[in-house]
Amino acid sequence: MSGYRGFRAVVIGCSAGGFEPLVALLTVLPEGFAPPLLVVQHLHPSDGGDFARHLDRAVTGRRVVEPYDKERLEAGQVYVAPANYHMLVESGGSIALAVGDKVNWSRPSID
Repeated sequence: MSGYRGFRAVVIGCSAGGFEPLVALLTVLPEGFAPPLLVVQHLHPSDGGDFARHLDRAVTGRRVVEPYDKERLEAGQVYVAPANYHMLVESGGSIALAVGDKVNWSRPSID
């Protein structure tokens, strides 16, 4: 896994039912795995942050949050796209949340 040091971020997409595999993946990452992790999962529009809070409790050793618009990426942190928002990364390394059109019937979209 020494090659991961060259990555600026890791993006993970999963559909409804991806919680368990996501927890399994996040719990086996080596200590010191530095790239920020951006997670996009299809969520019900009324989620209200429950998915991110549940994931934060299930994954120890990493902070899991729903980002705010223009938040700067931090090493080793897990960012979960909020329900009903697309999550993008701007060229300067901050997160942009958008409520644009759905992509393939989804917002957030994994595409």
